[in-house]
Amino acid sequence: MPVRSRPDTSVLRAAPPFARYDDRALAPLARHADRLDLPAGVALARRGERAREAAVVVAGEAVAIGDGGVARLGPGAWVGAREALVGAAHATTVVAGDGLRVVVLPAPALRWASQVLPGLLPPVAAREEPGAGARASRAA
Repeated sequence: MPVRSRPDTSVLRAAPPFARYDDRALAPLARHADRLDLPAGVALARRGERAREAAVVVAGEAVAIGDGGVARLGPGAWVGAREALVGAAHATTVVAGDGLRVVVLPAPALRWASQVLPGLLPPVAAREEPGAGARASRAA
């Protein structure tokens, strides 16, 4: 069963995209974020469902399954960021592997963060094809 809790800024900083920001910059975001621990096999995102939030992998691994094949997502990988920013449906299904911990941001908090925290999202996050992040992570 998924376990959800409110992270503090140290939990956010444990995820590579947030590591460069200080507590003052992350505090407003932490108030809207959730830390989610998922058991293996639980879907984090389902292809075709509208993305209302995005997640970044803090620890463990997830598997993205889509038209481009299967990709493993590790710490620092975003799930659904581009889709949540533009209100699109997920292009891939993402399933938790062992020990998956993510930080989840609702779409409004993600939009705010993308404007006030430079470099948080990859530069192409708002323009890339849905699921492109999962394909790119496979090569990493």
